[in-house]
Amino acid sequence: GLICDMDSINEVAARHGLVVYEDACQAVFGRYKGRYAGTLAVAGGFSFDAEKTMGSDVGGCILTDDDALAERARFIGHSRAGEMVEHFGRIHTANGFAHRMTQSTAAISLAQLEIIKPQVEQRDRMIRLLSALLDEIPGITALPIPQETEVYSCWMAGFTIDPDQFRCDVEAFGAQVAAGGIPGASPMRYYLLPVALPFLNDAATRQRFPYSQPPASRTYRYDAESCPNAHEILERFIRWSSFCEKYEPRHCEQAAAIVRRVAEENRR
Repeated sequence: GLICDMDSINEVAARHGLVVYEDACQAVFGRYKGRYAGTLAVAGGFSFDAEKTMGSDVGGCILTDDDALAERARFIGHSRAGEMVEHFGRIHTANGFAHRMTQSTAAISLAQLEIIKPQVEQRDRMIRLLSALLDEIPGITALPIPQETEVYSCWMAGFTIDPDQFRCDVEAFGAQVAAGGIPGASPMRYYLLPVALPFLNDAATRQRFPYSQPPASRTYRYDAESCPNAHEILERFIRWSSFCEKYEPRHCEQAAAIVRRVAEENRR
């Protein structure tokens, strides 16, 4: 749910002629410098998956103020890229899809819109309290909340451990936190996409399009070394996605107490 430094990203993209699409699937109604998540680039994507902050059933939506892009998205995503030809019928001029939202998903999503803002505000208040409590534990650092993030639409709570201060590794630390009463607390190494999407590396290794040479300018590979900083953080990061708007201050205190107990039991 944390929002990236979008101004800097957009600035770099503009210098190099790149188009920025914003993944806001877990940041619904988060706010950055007075603007909502999903409105900070050419287009933003949201998820309505059941586990998301504004979950309903499946699917999602694209938000953009680019009329041409919106029409193209409808054509490809809703209309299967189909066009009617007189005296023939429908032809498909591109590889389209029928990703239309069901009526039940639409109904649930509309109902969610009536309650989502106060829920997100509650998440923001509670994650800031929980983060402050976690930061009081030696060797534990909560995810930093940038000053530009005015509303943190938190989907998961998390923290990093300092491996030099504990006798156990991040896997064991997370398992003990989960056993202590925070369901689902664990590392999330699968978030390192170059490792979690081995088919990309397979295609690059076989030099299949678009990784063929020529015209590819270099040999591509996808592994942990592709994103060394992300890899280093994920090797000591623990999170749980059961954090939600039902958290009250006492729940934040309980969660921090569980993490503190595990930290003290494993301290060097």
